[in-house]
Amino acid sequence: MPNRQSFIKNLNLRLELFTSLFPLPTIIYFISVLGSRGNSEDMKYIAFSGSVVGIFTVVWGVRFRTKKLNHLFFEFDKISSESLNIHDQKELKLRILNYPIVEVQMIIFRWIFGIIGALALFYILTGTLPSSIFYTSIFGLLFVLPISVVMYLYTTEHFIGKLLRLPTLMKIYVPIKKVKYLSAMKRVFLAIFSVAIIPTSILGYILYSVIKQDINLENPILHIIILSIWALLSMLIVSTTFARTLRLSLQYNNETLMRVARGEFEIESSVFSTDEFGHQGFLIGTVIRSLRKLYNQIKDLNSELESKVEERTKELSQSLETLTKLKKQQDGDYYLTSLLLRPLGLNMSMPLDVKVDYVTEQYKKFQFQRWASEIGGDLCRADTVVLRGRNVTVFLSADAMGKSIQGAGGALVLGAVFDSLIERTRFEEVFKNYHPEIWLKKAFIELHRVFESFDGTMLTSVVLGMVENDTGFLYYIDAEHPDPVLFRDKIAAFLIPEKSHRKLGAIVGDQPLQFTCFQLKQGDIFICGSDGRDDVIKIHGVEEVMNYDHDLFLDFVREGEGDIHKILNVIKQKFKLTDDISLLSVQIPESKRSPEEIWETVPVNFNEKVVSYLKWESYLGGEIPNPYEWKKMGLIYIRNRDFLKAILCLEKYCEMIPSDTKVIFYCAFLHYKLGNFIEAIETAERVRVRDGMDWRNLMQLIKIYIAVGNFTRAWSILLQLEKQLEETILPRFVYNRINFLRNKIMLREKKMKLP
Repeated sequence: MPNRQSFIKNLNLRLELFTSLFPLPTIIYFISVLGSRGNSEDMKYIAFSGSVVGIFTVVWGVRFRTKKLNHLFFEFDKISSESLNIHDQKELKLRILNYPIVEVQMIIFRWIFGIIGALALFYILTGTLPSSIFYTSIFGLLFVLPISVVMYLYTTEHFIGKLLRLPTLMKIYVPIKKVKYLSAMKRVFLAIFSVAIIPTSILGYILYSVIKQDINLENPILHIIILSIWALLSMLIVSTTFARTLRLSLQYNNETLMRVARGEFEIESSVFSTDEFGHQGFLIGTVIRSLRKLYNQIKDLNSELESKVEERTKELSQSLETLTKLKKQQDGDYYLTSLLLRPLGLNMSMPLDVKVDYVTEQYKKFQFQRWASEIGGDLCRADTVVLRGRNVTVFLSADAMGKSIQGAGGALVLGAVFDSLIERTRFEEVFKNYHPEIWLKKAFIELHRVFESFDGTMLTSVVLGMVENDTGFLYYIDAEHPDPVLFRDKIAAFLIPEKSHRKLGAIVGDQPLQFTCFQLKQGDIFICGSDGRDDVIKIHGVEEVMNYDHDLFLDFVREGEGDIHKILNVIKQKFKLTDDISLLSVQIPESKRSPEEIWETVPVNFNEKVVSYLKWESYLGGEIPNPYEWKKMGLIYIRNRDFLKAILCLEKYCEMIPSDTKVIFYCAFLHYKLGNFIEAIETAERVRVRDGMDWRNLMQLIKIYIAVGNFTRAWSILLQLEKQLEETILPRFVYNRINFLRNKIMLREKKMKLP
């Protein structure tokens, strides 16, 4: 800690000596020579008044500074004795840090008071105050005040900086926002302004007065030389002080950084001035504290490193052992699940008339003991059942929501329910007598209800379909599965479903089901698969690009020539899989033709007279070469209103040509006319799942349900028909007929409620 008396004495001497030797004599000489206008009496009084008041301000300044610094040193002594709390210590440091600003304020006050006091004393002594003396005083104040402010600011900061760099004050960290900063830009401007205004003001004022002949001086060159020497000395002292202050601040920060670089983290650094260098000292102190904390942590870690490494190694070994056990358990669960899934994905179809093939590759692969396996949510299934005495191939392509075990759980549920449907169809007569459309509808509804019980936590996209083995006629329903592809004559094209349904397990409300029906021809390949076929990544060097081209799969099909195994190889060769992938194909052999292809070229040999003479039994008992003859005969019987014979002929035709939906509609109408309401409902529902927008069939269904007293079902179909009227334009009589049916339902309901 510096000696108090020596510190105060040196600061007083430095400041007041400068004031007494340069600014004060300069302004007295300037006013007495220029303000008196050559009047020797005024010159004497000006010199006397300025000297008296100047000495007074110097004495007063010394006393004020001594008292102020004694008070600061008194409080500073309390820090060493630890009698000041943290808050008071911070406040004391802020007062010491801002003390140079106090000196600046006091020198400004002293000069203003000195000018006013000197003018007042001059007036008292002479009884007058010439305007030239007043204006010269104000002008003199203009060039001595800036240089005094600069000198007092930098000289005081130099001395105060020595105090602030003491360890006792360095370790006290004050809030940076409370420091009254005077930026370096303002300091440079003030220093340049203070030294530039001295010669400009003095010489400019003298030259102007000489030119105007407003002053009468003997030997003016001598006065100019004297003032110039004083001005040069003042500028030299101010410039030297300014440069030294900057150099010392920069030198101190550099020394601090060098000590930190040498590893001396015990040093302290904080704000020691009100410029950017002081702020830099604060930031350096912040860095030192962080480095000191980090160094101590590293030192502590190094001292206990070996024991911690052993402890950590032991923990990691235990964690690894636990993870290994869990991994084995998980792989065991995965392997068990894969074993359960394996029989549910078998291809049990008979590849005689229709060939079904599929390939499945799950994304999650694992090793359990010596068995390598995979698990995922993709599932394909195919089987052959008998419906109404005819072989039908049923197929399923599904993708359960979720990865690994979650998707596998959905696939297990789906496969088990689907197997249950197949087994019931084999052993229960009710299922065996279903038409393909009805069987497919009930199967889809049952699968959907099972997944609905999971409350939306397990969703599955699916393509569920069947193919009649003898005709090649395809029925399928798409529940948010990627669009199937038809590969025919080396051309691949998407088969856009008539209507896309929500995934199994999604809340769909009362939406009518509608299937897509399609007649496959010889050589046709129907291909469907999960979204893993599209979710692939193209690798360009080190860059991976996700595929967003939906039509890219068509290129895979063409390149693989419709063979799903080749298609999968093409995908894996060019792209990186990111999900489970499964592909299923239904192929019609090249040797098998569709009924239309067989019979459309055979001429119709039909004699209408046989019908008119009621000799149709000869046709009924034998085989008619062309099924289109059955159709013509049935239409003739309809015109003759012989509904029984008409239904026999048309049903025979529909068995051979299942793609003719219009004739199936006629059959529903004939059953209704004959009073076979159960057969009429089943046949009309077949038409509805094929074409849910056929308003004629919907109106016919409403009439049938009214006839059997199922008004709930009648109302449901009526609402569907009314909704259809809002979206499409139908003939006007349809609106009248709908109103008629509504009134009829209401009337029949009232009759049913009568006692």
